[in-house]
Amino acid sequence: LNFTKDWVEVSQDIGLQKDLVELELKELLIEQLEPSSTFFSQLDLSADKVIVDQLQIAFRKNKKYERPPDTYKPMFRGMINSIPIELNIDSVLIKNSNVTYSELGAKKSKSGSIDITEINASVYGITNMPEQQQNVGQALLKAEAKIAGSTELTTQWSIPYDENAFTIAVRTGGLNLKKLNPTLEPLAGVDIISGQLHKIDFKMKAYETTASNTLIFDYENLDLKIVSEKGAEKGKKKVLLSALANAAIHRDNMPASEKYITATYQTERNIYRSPIVFFIKSLTEGVTYIAPGKSVQKLLHKKKK
Repeated sequence: LNFTKDWVEVSQDIGLQKDLVELELKELLIEQLEPSSTFFSQLDLSADKVIVDQLQIAFRKNKKYERPPDTYKPMFRGMINSIPIELNIDSVLIKNSNVTYSELGAKKSKSGSIDITEINASVYGITNMPEQQQNVGQALLKAEAKIAGSTELTTQWSIPYDENAFTIAVRTGGLNLKKLNPTLEPLAGVDIISGQLHKIDFKMKAYETTASNTLIFDYENLDLKIVSEKGAEKGKKKVLLSALANAAIHRDNMPASEKYITATYQTERNIYRSPIVFFIKSLTEGVTYIAPGKSVQKLLHKKKK
C-alpha cells in the first residue's frame, strides 16, 4: 500500500498535518485459525499464532500545515479495545521488519528520518474480548532491532487489561552519534561533530495523564554545531550559537566521573496525542535532565512549567 507520488506532495494535496502511512508485507501466516459461527459476517479472529514476515512500514508527517482539530487519543488498552472485530490471538511473531518515521519541519526544506531495522518481535495476549482479557491479564511485547543500521536495541512493553496504563523498558548498546546526523540535521538543525553513546537504559510506567521514568544515558566526547540552512549572516549567528550550546552541555557522562548523572523524573501526557508520542516525549525529556548543565536545566524546566 504505497502512494503513487512523493509523500510530501500527498501532504500538500491534503493541506492538513495528517499522519501518512505506507506499508509493504511479504507474508502473513495465521496458524490454527478457529472461525466461529459468525466468522463470515462479523470477521472475528481467534488464532494460536500469527506470523508477520518482512513488514516495511513508513510513517510520514508534514509539520508545515496546521493540525486538524484535537481529539482524545486512547492509551494502548483503548486502542486494542477499539478494534472493530472480536480478536483473540495467543501470539504474534514479527520477523525481519523495518519501521521508518519521516518528518518535514515547519521551517525546514528537507525532511529527516529515523529507521528502526531488523525488527524481530513477539507479542502475546492480544485480545479485546473481556473474558479472555481476564484470563491473560496483559498484552506483552518483546523486541530486538537496530538503530542507525548498527546499534542493538531491546525493548519490552506490557499493557495490563485491568487498568489504563502501560510499562516500557528500552535498552541500547553503543553508537557513534555522528550516525544520527541524517536525522538530527533536518529535524533539529543540529550536527554532531563527535560523540560516542555507550548506553541508554530507559524505564517508563505510564498512566492516563502522567508517567514515572528513569533514564541512564552514558556518552562521552560530545561536540555539536547548530546548522544554518541559508544566508552567511545567519551562518555567523549559528557559529556563536554552536559555541554557546557546547559550553552549556556536559561533554561526557560516564559512571566513572564524579559528576555522573542519571535521571528520575515525571512527565505529563497530552491526551490529544498518541501513547507513542508520550513515550518519545518522556524519553527525550530525560535527556534534558542529563546532557545540559545545571543552569540550562533550570531554564528548560522552568520554561516547561
